[in-house]
Amino acid sequence: MCRDANAAPVFMTLSKALEEGHETWTAKIDMFAKVRLFHDSEATPRFFEITNVLRAGYFEGSKPIQPITKEKDSLQGIEMNLKNYSSEEPNAMKYVKRLWERSAYLAQRGFDLDWHVNMLEALRPLLSHWSAELCQIAAHVETLIKMMKSGRGEVIEHALDDLRTVRQSLLSLQSRLHSVEDSEQPAAQDGLERIRDA
Repeated sequence: MCRDANAAPVFMTLSKALEEGHETWTAKIDMFAKVRLFHDSEATPRFFEITNVLRAGYFEGSKPIQPITKEKDSLQGIEMNLKNYSSEEPNAMKYVKRLWERSAYLAQRGFDLDWHVNMLEALRPLLSHWSAELCQIAAHVETLIKMMKSGRGEVIEHALDDLRTVRQSLLSLQSRLHSVEDSEQPAAQDGLERIRDA
């Protein structure tokens, strides 16, 4: 699927998408997959939007693959998101997730390892907090909305079927919010009201 000049979805084959290309890659493919966030998780599988980037290259003798398209700088993309999520329309949870992503990326590559491991540990309580769970449910709903806007019957059916998973997530979070500490009661009440509104 790609978008036309009016931002309407246009469906095409992979070969056609490769002919048209992308601004910086050979092709960028956004798709939906129903999976668990972590393979060892007990969580109910749900839909996630997954982006795949295809790059092209060729072999020349015994040399490594010679790229035709430039490699996208992942770290530059993360930094751009950090700037966007802290500017005119801030999004605190997406900002925290990008901080985690940046430290994970750099720690895996051995850059300032102690600092980045400490950052990952410092972010853990935020990412396991009930407010992060509420944001994750919101992201799930956003994905389902994108699926419904696709205009494709089978994709819409999958999205509608996944509404049960959203409901289960909301009920689980609602139960969790009833047992928060006293210091968090006002915020928890606000969260409960948002769930009731849904």
